[in-house]
Amino acid sequence: MNKLLDFFAHTHTPFLHARGKKGTAALLVELEPTPGQRILEIGFGTGQTLVEIAARWPTIELYGAEKSALMLDTARRRLRFCGIKNVNLQLYTARLPFPNGFFDTVFCESVLAIVPDETLPGLFKEINRVLKPGGRLCCNESLWLPETTADTIRAINQQCLDAFGIVQASATYPYPADWQELGNLCGLQTEKMQSLEIIRASTMHRVHLRSALFSRIGWIKGRLIPKLKRANRQWRKNERLFEGYGRFLAGHLFVFKKRNG
Repeated sequence: MNKLLDFFAHTHTPFLHARGKKGTAALLVELEPTPGQRILEIGFGTGQTLVEIAARWPTIELYGAEKSALMLDTARRRLRFCGIKNVNLQLYTARLPFPNGFFDTVFCESVLAIVPDETLPGLFKEINRVLKPGGRLCCNESLWLPETTADTIRAINQQCLDAFGIVQASATYPYPADWQELGNLCGLQTEKMQSLEIIRASTMHRVHLRSALFSRIGWIKGRLIPKLKRANRQWRKNERLFEGYGRFLAGHLFVFKKRNG
């Protein structure tokens, strides 16, 4: 798996997505599940958002699908540390390990825009498959600003691949309008598209205290364990080199709805 993502798993790093805590807060406003609904997070990482949802809405059925076995292990340890049970976590590859029409809502945070472009339509179709008719996909993703050229996108993505092993954001589906079209082609109509750059500073939520402590323990590990300490220094060095890339990107919140037909 990706060395950078493995480092984040070892150090329990949360909120690895556009606008961090504020991005998650905006996403949770859209979820608002009702008792008994089935909710799936794809690419749950270290499990921070799963904890927030399980603590806030204990009467729903909560699931997670993740490609990294190391992230899966970290998320399970976070959930145990927080005393949260009955969250079903599974590994997946190309196909989601769930039956057709199983979920009321699927959500993800900064996952879809960094998967290989050739697999993105297939993942959209898989999400459509596991959603009930009328079910929703809510996602928080970093996308390129419309004025960013294809050459700039290719150059930045190559530099990020060389440094981190993952792209900055999709090159084949770079702009919000491309995501609307992709969702439509895969059976999902756009209900909402909002720039996360306009979220007010007060749009926050209270982080679960035990989960925050679990993240802090990982932060300490990243500064005390020699191997993780070296990885942390390298990541910080690379991150400083690419700080200027933020001017080419903006976080976006999408809500798609599966067509009934």
